[in-house]
Amino acid sequence: MNNSRGWRFAIDRGGTFTDIVATAPGGATYVEKLLSDNPENYDDAATAGIERLLAAHGGGAVESVKMGTTVATNALLERKGERVVLAITRGFGDALRIGYQARPDIFARHIELPSQLYEHWLEVPEVLGEFATHAKTGAPMPDELRDRLLAAGTYDMGFATVEYVASALVDLAFHEGEPPADPMARQAEVLDALGMPHAIRMRHATPHFAHIFAGDGYSSGYYSYMWSEVMDADAFESFGEASGPFDAQRAAALERHILSAGGSRDAADLYTAFRGRMPGVEALLKGRGLLSAA
Repeated sequence: MNNSRGWRFAIDRGGTFTDIVATAPGGATYVEKLLSDNPENYDDAATAGIERLLAAHGGGAVESVKMGTTVATNALLERKGERVVLAITRGFGDALRIGYQARPDIFARHIELPSQLYEHWLEVPEVLGEFATHAKTGAPMPDELRDRLLAAGTYDMGFATVEYVASALVDLAFHEGEPPADPMARQAEVLDALGMPHAIRMRHATPHFAHIFAGDGYSSGYYSYMWSEVMDADAFESFGEASGPFDAQRAAALERHILSAGGSRDAADLYTAFRGRMPGVEALLKGRGLLSAA
């Protein structure tokens, strides 16, 4: 039994989003997700979210508001505020290498490149041999098991790629010109034009594709998640085209043009300086097992 006399709000305010979970006096739970910084629509995301939930669900007295935030953490990473000293072990050094924390455009995927690029080294045999060890004996993972594990990474990738791309293309189609009078009919038209396999459905069909209707920050932007993968796969491929994952010259170029440069120049210029060209899709397709490694 819920004995609450008023609304209770639990708020998580991040650098990008503010998530609000509201419990009504009767016990019902409602959620709201807003961009933390959206001055054209509201001054404060937490206050705006509370007001929207109250207006939508009958209003009433507010019993409590509890809010946590990562903004202070972001300020530390951005080197804002008072100077502090943080002592860590050497192994955590890369976790703090953030060249540019501010995000003027939520879909500026170049900002995500360093962290996503690092993930590729997790599959390098030398790294697995050093860190994927038995919890009790300390023995490295057997080569046969390691190879089977890596080979399984491309399982069902054809299905996963098609269902994602279908959602991204429908999202883009919805934002071309005037809004469709019948969204489901427009979805069907797009999928038919693509020749969408009957056995595969969109990852997010229109009725529950809240992502693309959450505001201008997300409109027609669903494609960008895979675009970010195109970038990190292409960047890692440059190491393979040199002497391998630990090529010193490629690492120096990554440090000079990506990690230390941050948002000092246009993202396309920085990437081109690092790679010699803009990213291509071939490395992503190869990594997903959709293109021959030869």
